[in-house]
Amino acid sequence: RALLLNAEFWRALRAPRVLWFEPGTTLLCGRAPLALDDPLFEAWDWVGAPWKWAAPGAPHSVGGNGALSLRTRDALVALLDGGATPPSKGNEDMWYVKALGAAGALGPPLGRKARLAPKAVAS
Repeated sequence: RALLLNAEFWRALRAPRVLWFEPGTTLLCGRAPLALDDPLFEAWDWVGAPWKWAAPGAPHSVGGNGALSLRTRDALVALLDGGATPPSKGNEDMWYVKALGAAGALGPPLGRKARLAPKAVAS
C-alpha cells in the first residue's frame, strides 16, 4: 500500500499508462471487445471495475476498483506532488478515485465502466 501511494514509485515507471493487477484478480480475456491500447482508454486517468455500491454522481462512481486497473502515471504523480495527503489507513484505490475526481482527473462514467469491465463488478 505504501508503495502505491509513493510519487517516486510512479515517477520511476517509464510507461505513461500502467496496468495494475493484484493476486486474485482475473486478468484479461483474449476475446475482449476492447484492447488495452484502444484509444478509448486514453481519455481517462483511472479505469477499474465499477463498485456496485457507488451511486451515480458519488465521488467513487468515477474510476473504479484498483485491483485490476489501468492508471495514468502522470495523473497519480501530479496528485501526490500537488499536496494531496493519502490517509494512513484504508484502501489506496478508494482514496485515489476520490482524490483524482476532486482534482479534475478523468475516469469513465459508471455505464462506460460496465462496458470496459463487463463481468467484474467489484463489491
